[in-house]
Amino acid sequence: DDPGTLISYLIQAFREGSREGDMAIRHGWDEFIRFLRQSAGGPVEELLERIRKRVEAPREVDGYLASLRISLGAASFPEDGKTMDELLKLADQRMYQEKNSRTEKTQLSEKAS
Repeated sequence: DDPGTLISYLIQAFREGSREGDMAIRHGWDEFIRFLRQSAGGPVEELLERIRKRVEAPREVDGYLASLRISLGAASFPEDGKTMDELLKLADQRMYQEKNSRTEKTQLSEKAS
């Protein structure tokens, strides 16, 4: 129940697979912003999926097996905006769309079983 342990878990998951020049910062309690140099290794959707798998993979935390569920949104400079405010707003909107989509799929799955 230690919030510091949870934050450490997230930071470790974000650090894994980071490349030189990438940067992650904590934004509020449960939101992080990850700045990436130009995406290498495929479209941004593939990168987001790799991040999701890394963060959501079960791992041991204080003797317990823990896993998290995250929602991700992305925006690219300059295609999606030219200011930090524009990029953050769009990434936030996309994150909530993705979160709502995953929640709806989970609810449908639970109803089917």
